[in-house]
Amino acid sequence: MSPEDVVALYYDAWISKRGDMSAVPLAPDFKFRGPVGSFDDAEGYRAMARAAAAMVTSFTVRLEGSGSTAYGIMVLTTNSDRIIEITGFADPALFPAFGLPVSLEG
Repeated sequence: MSPEDVVALYYDAWISKRGDMSAVPLAPDFKFRGPVGSFDDAEGYRAMARAAAAMVTSFTVRLEGSGSTAYGIMVLTTNSDRIIEITGFADPALFPAFGLPVSLEG
């Protein structure tokens, strides 16, 4: 499985499977570090994702003017067939460091 396939499974788990990470290959020594919490194992993270998804019933994008503005970045580290670590940054100032725009027009 390629890193792109692994990341696609992760994204799909949030978007289509309501946080069910059971099909997402997380490493046995998986770690999550984020602005609102940390987990040192895959099962703790999977439980959080299930609980968080149960509380979120919809997503609304708030547009400023005619575009949208960044709010943070999630960096996924893989070893080709598993996610080893996810690090979340709630800082839109980081977007240029990744070659990404802070805002999008229209």
